[in-house]
Amino acid sequence: MSSATTPMSRRRLFAQNFFKHPRMLGSLIPSSRFLVDEILGQVDWRRAKLIVEYGPGVGTFTGEILDRMA
Repeated sequence: MSSATTPMSRRRLFAQNFFKHPRMLGSLIPSSRFLVDEILGQVDWRRAKLIVEYGPGVGTFTGEILDRMA
């Protein structure tokens, strides 16, 4: 995350997108760090050859996926 992008501005962006496209997002707020760790903790990163991330958002999962990929 860039220094110009604060957690509050990410939440604001997420909420704006939710109200603009409510059928595309399942939540008014981005996923928590705890949820991201729980979900990605189940991936066998040594064996994963392809990761597909589906859905719009602010990169909460994307950044963590990129950090954990080999």
